[in-house]
Amino acid sequence: MLYDITGKRPTLFRPPLGYYNKQIIDIAKQRGYTVVMWSKHQDTYDWQNPGTRRIVRRVINHIQPGQIILFHDHGSGSRKQTVQALKEILPILKEKGYTFVTVSELLKHHPNYRDLNL
Repeated sequence: MLYDITGKRPTLFRPPLGYYNKQIIDIAKQRGYTVVMWSKHQDTYDWQNPGTRRIVRRVINHIQPGQIILFHDHGSGSRKQTVQALKEILPILKEKGYTFVTVSELLKHHPNYRDLNL
């Protein structure tokens, strides 16, 4: 489905709910995927609709360079809080000197992943 839209095959895999084990990792690798998770303390729990302020605080209070922040783009409930939180988070982090890249771009800077076909 993604290939039909983008013309590119996905190479990254985030296990649903973050549940994984050796078998899942091995199967993902056999099928050409790199398993990617989010950074510790950077699950926003936005799917629980905790409120915009709480999402913003969670990200800003735990931010460190190179982190992957988990936001959800669908599922049950509205994503209005997520969108509003991002409108606040992005300028704050930009002001602090952070830049924003895709996970693929982030991995290109890591010595263990530079050779991946991202």
